[in-house]
Amino acid sequence: MSNTSTPGVDGSPPGYRWFYVWPETRGMGPLLIAAPLILLGIGSLIYIVTTGDTELLTFALFSAIIAGFGIVVIAGTKAQDQPIVESGDDTRVFALRYPFFTVRHGFATACLVALFSTMVWIGITDHQPWMIVAGSVLFPITAIGAVLPAFRYALHGRLAFGPKTLRVSTYRCDWEFPWDAIVAAEAVLDAPDAAIAIHCPRAEMIDRPTSSKPLSRWIPPDNAINGPWQIISPMWGVNGNSLLSTIRHLQAHPEHRDQLTKEQLTAMLTPPPWSVRDQLRGQS
Repeated sequence: MSNTSTPGVDGSPPGYRWFYVWPETRGMGPLLIAAPLILLGIGSLIYIVTTGDTELLTFALFSAIIAGFGIVVIAGTKAQDQPIVESGDDTRVFALRYPFFTVRHGFATACLVALFSTMVWIGITDHQPWMIVAGSVLFPITAIGAVLPAFRYALHGRLAFGPKTLRVSTYRCDWEFPWDAIVAAEAVLDAPDAAIAIHCPRAEMIDRPTSSKPLSRWIPPDNAINGPWQIISPMWGVNGNSLLSTIRHLQAHPEHRDQLTKEQLTAMLTPPPWSVRDQLRGQS
């Protein structure tokens, strides 16, 4: 694991350091790779509209999805550079919320609309009623299946930083870890996303019942005494390296937890400029 680090951005507590653990890129690569397909997709759409020939429709749809993927990567990276911290009734507790509408959700919705609209269009132009019915029926079913979990996460999802505890609450889990009981916070480098492993004695953490079970990879084996439990950084719209650095700092500095302000937490969760991150990538 890389120990490459840099001081936090302006507004961070004294001594805070931002660690470069997970590799980071500006997100331009996928869009640059997809650029030829984007141009071909636009040309295909123009051809379809002007001639009425739908043979290239599948290729045009594929190109649009690739273009959307590039935009998702860039916009998602930028969104994580601007964390949104909220304060609740307790002025000493600050939280990150699961964002209901993210670029990822918008991209998924656009793909569904494009796919099922294409099915209906082909059904109309090729006189295939079953295609029209399939597109019309599958769209609302799939949309509900995609939107409902996101809505439930947004309704219940909070990652709360308090002076005494770190609390993770969703409709799948409600865990509260006393800061003084956390043994370690580590990056899960073999996970598909920026997951943070929280090691804490099972007897010290609070595990409240929820309406649904947590995903199996979030929780430790039943016989594990000290966890770990996993926190998934992208769920909270925040940079993974920033979240890991923040948890580590607050765990090690109780004096900063007691006096923490919303502005300080926001600064800790904000990654340094790309010029600094590029240098850290070269050093790691």
